[in-house]
Amino acid sequence: MIMKLSHPAFLRATTLLAAFASAPFLASAAPANVTVSAPNVNLANTWLLDTDPANDTVRFSVDVSLSRNQPLGGVRDIPVTFRTRLRAVGTTTSLGSADQTVVVTVDPVVANLPLAVNLAIDPTVILSEDIPCELVISVLHNDDPPGGVPTTDHSITHGPHSFAHFSGALVINGQTATINSFSSAPIQLPADQAWRLRVQSGMLADGTPFTGGAPATATIDVLRNDTTGAATLTAGTLNLAPPGGPIDVNGWQVALGPIVFGNGGRQAQGFTLRLPPGTGWRLHDTDPNTSQLLTTTFGSATALLLLDESNQPIAGASGNLTTPHEFVDERAAVGFVASAWQWDLFHLRLTQPATRFLRAWYFEQWKDPQVKGELPDSNDGFWDQLNASTSGDLLIAPGMTGGFNATLTFANGVFSTHFPHGFVAHTGGSLQLVNGLPTPAASSFPLATVTMITYRGCRPEDQPHVVPDPSLLEAFQVGPVPLRFTAHGSLWTEGLPVSDPNPLDTFIITRRAAAGTDPDSGLPVHQTGSYLANNIQLFVPGPVVAAADGFDQSGDGNATVDEPGEHPEEFNPARWLLTGLRPAEGDALEHPGTPAYLLGEGDYAGANFRGYAGLAGISRVGGGVLGPYQLELCQKLYARASGVSGRWVADADSLPPSVQIGGDEGFALQIEDWAFQLVGNEPQFEHSAVTGSLAVPHPADFTLAFDELEFECCGAIDRMSVAGGDSVKQLAYWQQARIDIQSARFITPAECATEPLALELGVLARANGFPEDLDGILRFRGNGRMTTGTDSTFAASVLHVPNVSPFAGDYRVTGVGHAYYNDPPNPPSEDNGWINFAGLLVVPFFENMEIHALLLGTDLPGGLNPDVILGMQGGWSADGETYFSNAGFDAGHRGLPPAFNAPLSYLGSQDEAYLPRAEKTWFGLIPFNFPVQYSPL
Repeated sequence: MIMKLSHPAFLRATTLLAAFASAPFLASAAPANVTVSAPNVNLANTWLLDTDPANDTVRFSVDVSLSRNQPLGGVRDIPVTFRTRLRAVGTTTSLGSADQTVVVTVDPVVANLPLAVNLAIDPTVILSEDIPCELVISVLHNDDPPGGVPTTDHSITHGPHSFAHFSGALVINGQTATINSFSSAPIQLPADQAWRLRVQSGMLADGTPFTGGAPATATIDVLRNDTTGAATLTAGTLNLAPPGGPIDVNGWQVALGPIVFGNGGRQAQGFTLRLPPGTGWRLHDTDPNTSQLLTTTFGSATALLLLDESNQPIAGASGNLTTPHEFVDERAAVGFVASAWQWDLFHLRLTQPATRFLRAWYFEQWKDPQVKGELPDSNDGFWDQLNASTSGDLLIAPGMTGGFNATLTFANGVFSTHFPHGFVAHTGGSLQLVNGLPTPAASSFPLATVTMITYRGCRPEDQPHVVPDPSLLEAFQVGPVPLRFTAHGSLWTEGLPVSDPNPLDTFIITRRAAAGTDPDSGLPVHQTGSYLANNIQLFVPGPVVAAADGFDQSGDGNATVDEPGEHPEEFNPARWLLTGLRPAEGDALEHPGTPAYLLGEGDYAGANFRGYAGLAGISRVGGGVLGPYQLELCQKLYARASGVSGRWVADADSLPPSVQIGGDEGFALQIEDWAFQLVGNEPQFEHSAVTGSLAVPHPADFTLAFDELEFECCGAIDRMSVAGGDSVKQLAYWQQARIDIQSARFITPAECATEPLALELGVLARANGFPEDLDGILRFRGNGRMTTGTDSTFAASVLHVPNVSPFAGDYRVTGVGHAYYNDPPNPPSEDNGWINFAGLLVVPFFENMEIHALLLGTDLPGGLNPDVILGMQGGWSADGETYFSNAGFDAGHRGLPPAFNAPLSYLGSQDEAYLPRAEKTWFGLIPFNFPVQYSPL
């Protein structure tokens, strides 16, 4: 190597010498007369790392100084050469060399011009700390360039030196890695070939980078091979980069802690497991302020996981918990409290956990902050009375299909259920959980007697939870029978009622009243024959609902529609209570709002009763007795504290031909279908079929068919839906007056009374003389007569007249009161009834005329004028009152003055007492007041 060095010194001499020296003809090729001082050597390193370009050679510096005192010859460029080689002490064999030539610009007069060079020798062999080496350094310069010959100024030996020479190879547990750099110089240890290294970076054979220092050990100890320079790890660890995110380990989502690599292989320092959805843990201590928020991950910051080359764990870990943890699965009403754990890569095992009752808290245990306190009611309260204990360990499996695995045992005793309300006496039992769900085949109370409460009375419509008559609460028992857990934590059994007395031997839906309060005291509204077959199923819904059945993990937000027909707001704990069970289909569930639930085939909370061949029924409705009749096999009822629910279906062919309602003066109903639903003793008719007909005798004389007849919990008949196409009727006595029935119902003077009874019809009635049909309310007694204003029980039957209306052709009329049908004589002599109407007739010139019109309600044959009326008079007075002074005039609806018994006689009378009068005071001076007679012509 040749370099040119310029020195800033300037020539110090006289002006004359400077002039001669600068003159060309005086220049000379004589030697420069430069001297070089003895070299100084500084060794930069005593260790080498072949894989580190900055530290893979023996690095040292040599410095000398140049001097010259020669005023002649001017400035000279002097080549200075450094020749170096490395050899073992006592030998002449070179282990490597490095030469460098530097051209130095030297002024005519200069002293101690410094010159330093940095040199590096790349050894041809691996140096050993046990073999001392020395540097042989020669310094030469050419004093008369370019033609002169270099001469050696100095030749020295520098040493001895011991070098730690590392090839970069690092053998760890049989695998060779590469060290790329040290963070500080290696330190030799007392043992032969033993060194302590601070590794800065490196790479495994597969390209995985590693680093030294925390969280691995600060240093590693190695044995260096003198021949190869390779190092073999004897102690310490290095850091490997962890995976970018969680890894899957047999279904577990695992976040690894820092990964270290040493002779023990790869190890993760700590890990975190994602617990199955719906599970979590919280601290179990005595501090009332400890948060009840469930933590959904579990792990350890200190446990070591042994990993393979792909960073997959190949062995589990275990440990102890400083503060016990309570593990919770939202599907179980038991908290498991443990202090020791083990993860075997497949299950998280909690060793011999203690248990405590933990009321299901599906929505709240994921919200923060939550502190300890009384939890809300749910249908798992009986767990509190069971005092469950764990047989063995609790195993937790990962993923959506995972959960808790444990076996719980129960000592003999008695516990109560919340929904339905009841009591269970048992001789002990067990519950096996597999992935959070019970295993029915291994979960039961082998011998249990179940007592349940039901109510036989009716409740106010606005207070469905009130028990007005506690004497109508009844208890019934089933057992002793095996009571098993279903796959959803429910309790289910079937069997016979306990021996007499048992209120379910004869199944009573409701009683009209407690014994002794009325003539029908204690009689049931609906009842069946005895349930003697093995067809009573008891069901207590449980809180365990699998995700596949519509309940999801935390964070679902109560807004996921999981099944067709399900309303999002039904996704709540109430669904646990109302969900049905189909035991014959593997304990399949029926959630509210789904098509399966609407079919009503499952078992529901309470005692479920199914029909069987030969089961008879009786219904007491409207004061009459329908039956006995046979019940269909699809008959399905269930009883709990709220009462009886389900469907009641009679065999239509076995129904009696009629039932008399409303007492002796009531009506005869012909029933064709008798099928309805019950909810808490209350009949429901949205999906029911109670059809038939009703005969209203003369004088009305018509039959009304109905598609749906409704009745109350107490048996009182309510409204009916008129059969399609059967709403138009003719009233026989009233000369076939037409009515179009808009609504129909039965009325009584008091709630749940059965007599006296009237049929109330909302109608549109033809009243000739008016252009449009009149709407009205007609109330019929069982004798076919309409109610009048003298009826002390029911309001009068009336038709509503518009305030102002065209009337009888060219007239206009203002009504006074209501129109009404006349009340027939008793008995009617002939069918000549009519409609009465009183009003003020608008006539030319005169004041509005007071009239009493008699109208027909008949659809006239084609061609006849519907404006034609029977006739009109002026009315009459009775006790000083008239239609126009008393709205209740003619309360008995006779429709005629006392002097007349036939309408035509009244209409044909010329007696001025009955004729309309034309009145007018002309110009306020001349009075007109004279009778007139109406003629339809």
